[in-house]
Amino acid sequence: MVGHKVTKCDNPTACAQAMATEKFDVVLADPSDAASLKGTAGPRVVPVAMKPSKDALGKLKADYSEAFDASRDALRLLPILVKITKAAR
Repeated sequence: MVGHKVTKCDNPTACAQAMATEKFDVVLADPSDAASLKGTAGPRVVPVAMKPSKDALGKLKADYSEAFDASRDALRLLPILVKITKAAR
């Protein structure tokens, strides 16, 4: 409703191509794909993991400054997105 849209990619190559031609504020990615997208200039990459161990989630947060455990309440993602978009301004 405020002008945001979702773009879905099926693989890291397609995501990198989309990131090169379009503007994104945030990219949510599987941890295995996040590393290849992290160096791309522009959007912040946030790894989204399903049931990560506490240590694995901690490492993702250390590597990316933010990470999300998708096995928990999905509404917990909203504060992360707000924080990232505010920092980008």
